[in-house]
Amino acid sequence: MSRGIPEDTRLEIKFVADESQEPTLMRWFGLHPAGFTESFPGRWVNNVYFDTYDYLAFRLNTDGASQRH
Repeated sequence: MSRGIPEDTRLEIKFVADESQEPTLMRWFGLHPAGFTESFPGRWVNNVYFDTYDYLAFRLNTDGASQRH
C-alpha cells in the first residue's frame, strides 16, 4: 500500500487577490505547467463560506484541520 497522496485527492489553493491582479493571475493560469483547462461546460457554482472576523476557519484549514464544525 502506498502512503503517498491518493491520485483522486482534490487540491485547493486559496489566496486573496484584489481586482487589479486579475490580468496577472489569468496569465499565470494560462502558462502554468498543470495545463489548467475547462473540465466541465460553463455553469454556476454557488459556495458560501462562513468564518470568524479573524479568519479562524481559514487558518485552521490552511494548517491542515479540514474537519471543522
